Amino acid sequence: MSEDKRKHRRISLPLEVVWLGKSGKNEVRTGDVSASGCYIDTIIAVDVGERIALKLHLPSGAWIETLGEVVYHYPGIGFGVRFTRMSEAARQALEQFIAGQGG
Repeated sequence: MSEDKRKHRRISLPLEVVWLGKSGKNEVRTGDVSASGCYIDTIIAVDVGERIALKLHLPSGAWIETLGEVVYHYPGIGFGVRFTRMSEAARQALEQFIAGQGG
């Protein structure tokens, strides 16, 4: 991304993530995460615009479930996801986790 259009602070943190898309169920890690999206480190191919279901595993043991849309893809490296649907409780848990990471 040549211009940073993000509205929420991202933290660089490898969280376990399980996502379900056209390629099936995949278990990988995030490169970074914010309240509105994340970057997923993976060589698995996706399509920009593809809708996926995700579960993020926080260090507390809690799982955050959300739906997302692939907004960009670097083949063989990973892809960025914008969260499109998340419960208010899940969003609050994710925001509290990110706020607790300092910086």
